[in-house]
This record gives sequence, C-alpha cells and structure tokens, in this order.
Amino acid sequence: MTEGLSPDLVLAGAVVFLGILLVLVRRIGIGWTLAVAGVKALFFLVHFGYLDDGSWRVMDDVTYHAEAARMLAQGIGPWSALTTAHGLVELVYVSGGQHVAYFWWNLLAQSLLGDHYFAPVAFNIVLMALAAAGLHRILDLVGAGRRFATGAVVFYSLHWDVLVWSNCFNLKDSMVAALTLWMLVSWIRFQRKPGLRPALALAAIAVCLTYVRFYVPLLLVVAAGLHAALALRGWRRQAVLGVACVGFLLGPAVAVYAGSIHPGLALTGTVRFLFTPRPWGITSNYAFLLLPSVLHWLMAPLLAYGLWLLWKRLPDLRCVLIYGAVVVAFYACVPELQGPRHRFQIVFLLALAQYGAVVDLARRFTASAPFSRGLGLEVSGSEG
Repeated sequence: MTEGLSPDLVLAGAVVFLGILLVLVRRIGIGWTLAVAGVKALFFLVHFGYLDDGSWRVMDDVTYHAEAARMLAQGIGPWSALTTAHGLVELVYVSGGQHVAYFWWNLLAQSLLGDHYFAPVAFNIVLMALAAAGLHRILDLVGAGRRFATGAVVFYSLHWDVLVWSNCFNLKDSMVAALTLWMLVSWIRFQRKPGLRPALALAAIAVCLTYVRFYVPLLLVVAAGLHAALALRGWRRQAVLGVACVGFLLGPAVAVYAGSIHPGLALTGTVRFLFTPRPWGITSNYAFLLLPSVLHWLMAPLLAYGLWLLWKRLPDLRCVLIYGAVVVAFYACVPELQGPRHRFQIVFLLALAQYGAVVDLARRFTASAPFSRGLGLEVSGSEG
C-alpha cells in the first residue's frame, strides 16, 4: 500500500528539487534547471506517494535498504561506519567484499531522511544531476556549442532510462554513472593539458569507483590504450599505452569478478546488451521497463546515426566514444551482466547520440535558419 505525501517524503522531494537546482543552475540556466528539477521532483513524489506498492522492487535494492536500517538500529551511523573497526567490519560484511560505498550511501541517506526506501533514491536523483553536470563539462571541453550542450543535458536528465532507474529504484547504478562521467572529464582534461590536478582527480575518482564497481576504471585504462594507439603521438602515446598494458594484465581479475567471460559470444552479446529487454518479452514483474524499451527500440536508427555524427563532428569526443565501445565489448562477453541496469552507465552516450540525431534532422528539414543555427551541432574545429 502507498502512503501518500508523508512529511518525510515531501522533505525528500524538497532535497531532490533543491539539489538539482544547486548542481545544474550554473550549467544550463535557471529556466531549464527549474523545469528539470520540477519534473524530477514531481515524478519522485507521485511515484513513491501513490504508485509504488513494492511489487517492482528487485533483490539488491531491498538488501541495501534493509542492511542500512539494521546498522542504524545497532547504532552504526555513516561516520562511525568509516571511523570504527566495528563499523568497517559491518560494511565489509554486508557488502560481501570491497563494494562498500553504496551501502554507506544508504546509511547516510537513511540517517538524514529516515528509514525509508525512497531516502537513498532522493540522493541518487541528485547524483544524476551531478552526472548531467559532468556531461555538460565534457561537451564544453570537446567544443560543442552552448545551446547543444544545454539541450543534451536536459534530454539526458529527463531520458526515460534515467527517470526509471534513478527515480524509482535504490540501486548503485546512479553512483556508477556519476563517477564515470566525472572520471571521463578528468581524463579529457589530462589529455588536453597533462598536469597534477587532473591526474589526481582522475586517480581519486578511480579509487572511489573501485568501492562501487571495481572493474569500471580498468575499462577506462583499456579505452585509453586504444585511443592512444589511434590518436596520440610521441611520449604521450607510449606512456598511455604502457598504462593500458596494466589494464590488459588485470583482465583475469575482471574475469574472476564477472564470473565468466566468453569472447566467442561477443557478437550476439553486443546485440543482447544493446537491445535488452525486448518489449514483447517483458513480464508483469518488469512492466516498468515496457515504455523505456519501446522508446529505446524506436530510437535505434537515430542512435546509430547520432553516434556517427558525434564521431565525425566532435573529434575530441572520440576518446569517450571509444570508452563506450570498450564497455559494450566487455559486457557483450559476460552473459550474466547483459541487462539494462549495466547499460545504464553509458546511457549518457546513448542519450547524447539520440539527441544529436534529432537535432541534426530537425536542422536539415526545417526552413528556419535561426532554428537551424540554434539547435545545430555547433562545434569548433569540426570535420564538416
């Protein structure tokens, strides 16, 4: 049974609204930020106030909430969990290993917003605003126009996959997405101007990711090696290739974590990873995926066209596109991890390509020159 708009839920909705406002207002302006914050806060309140009866919840999200509630009941808060031996032992125990960050995140959210399933979800929505800010920063670094960057961030923030997975479920994927985007920001900054600050930022984010989903930084290492082989020259190419070798050598560790890697399934795995689930094969327990899956399939041709446009017109974004390809290749070889949840960490690329394709087609088929200039892929140093 749903409980309506309880005071704690309204407080969490206010956290969502104000958090998005604080994170995005300097990136996309007050008008667009208010629109995004209003839609996401309203979606959050309606879902948890009137629609969520618990039937769509999966195993992991319930475990995160229950274990955090148990630790709080034992007097272990977010601070003592990190500063006492007992707290650290409990974190490691409930996580079953090193992936302690998201259990701690639940602990923090429930200590501030109450023992509710929606407490960490509210925090996750703010995390996705940070992810959107990271996407804006990437587009700024690679030379995309301001209007294009603003539109892409709004589209990503309200993308169907983002609304479903980050607004409705208590899962670590929002944290993975936010950390991944800012890891990519640091990687691009380091490539443009190698220095201590971007290197330290990149290392710090990579370390944080090892406590959420440890193999994600290794995929970046592999992508860096491939990008170096294609684009860099001189000492930078040698240095990055050397670091990438470490990622390849750590491949067995990834294999152990993932359970089993089957390179022979790469082709069929790619199709499965990119197009799961099939709209006609969704059961009632996963009915929440019906509309997102239909939209995902309908946008498939635009996705391919948009990726081609991004590769052609934003050369400095190619390192990120290569990273996306590495992620797809990895999951394509791991049948156990080929669901839409694991695809969520590259939804920013899917949304960016979909938005770019729509913008380009709108520009081509409209007779309005101001409209065309306003929404086109405005880039500096583009290739046509």
